Amino acid sequence: MNKPSRHPSRSQMLKAIETGHVTFLSHLKECKECRELFRILSEYQPQHTQPLTGSSESTIARVAAIPLLQSSHRPEQVIQGQATADSWAQLPAMQLREAPVGLERRICFKAGDIMLELSAERRSQGWEFVARVYDKDHISLSWVLKSGRQRFTPEKEGFFFWKAKNPPKSLSLISGKSQIEFDNLSWKASLVR
Repeated sequence: MNKPSRHPSRSQMLKAIETGHVTFLSHLKECKECRELFRILSEYQPQHTQPLTGSSESTIARVAAIPLLQSSHRPEQVIQGQATADSWAQLPAMQLREAPVGLERRICFKAGDIMLELSAERRSQGWEFVARVYDKDHISLSWVLKSGRQRFTPEKEGFFFWKAKNPPKSLSLISGKSQIEFDNLSWKASLVR
């Protein structure tokens, strides 16, 4: 029976990259997550300028989210979230009532301390989306956003960007141990004119 191998720490990986002496090659062959982290850390190594330093918080969060991009990830806890604000549910200001209904939508979803802000805009060839996750009013980089079958990691400043031919009927936020679901999204503008 094979003994499970320990994951090398980030500092061990950085030292191995700096010295060129990798003592955990067999582990990298077996572990996809560590192999990907090692590749990314190696790729961003400064060339002959300064000693290698630790990665930024956003890079670490994005690397940690790599396993969550796989559809085989099963969270321990599934939480149901709800919409708390929706621009389509509010009557627009008088001067905006002449604008075509349904071209732009802003929705705020909540589940406990986690908040997802979504901005959707209908274009001639489909929809464009921008979203951001907050945890107690601070930008959170530790979630993967699932829209339909696609999964996204946050980009610069914690924003998610994507396009789709049709708007999603549900959204999910996935972390290591939990998943927050926002189901039954309706995309029919029902404003009173």
